[in-house]
Amino acid sequence: MNVGRNRHAIKKFKTALLALGVICFVCVTAYVAYQAYFYHHPKFALGSAKSSDAADYSFSVPVIEVRESVFGMSDYAEDVLKEFSKDNAAFAERISSEYEKPIHIDYDVRYEDGRTVFSFSGTACNKSNKEIVDISEELVFGFIATEQKK
Repeated sequence: MNVGRNRHAIKKFKTALLALGVICFVCVTAYVAYQAYFYHHPKFALGSAKSSDAADYSFSVPVIEVRESVFGMSDYAEDVLKEFSKDNAAFAERISSEYEKPIHIDYDVRYEDGRTVFSFSGTACNKSNKEIVDISEELVFGFIATEQKK
């Protein structure tokens, strides 16, 4: 009689162990698939960097972060970050080389047709003729960057 109970207990243990193994396999597979999806479809989070000193200088520029997967950053995500950084830095460099204080530039963001559009607006003093001019420019990027939750 004990032999029958032991066999039954061993069979139950093997079944429970197999079920646990299947559950672990499904969880690991789902996690890897989830991470692979975000590797190939990276999420871009939008933030803001604001420089200001006293009342005669304020300049806001967008910044983005990429949600990386455990596989690292895809070539697409790296290309987007490079393009964004290059264009954003070129805009900021142009503003600082052509204009001087007082500078008051801010930006808004909108999304259209799968793109992120940053609209910069404000005023700045032209270095060459010392006149206050209106700034109204856009930077357009071929990705969607969502605002970070605060």
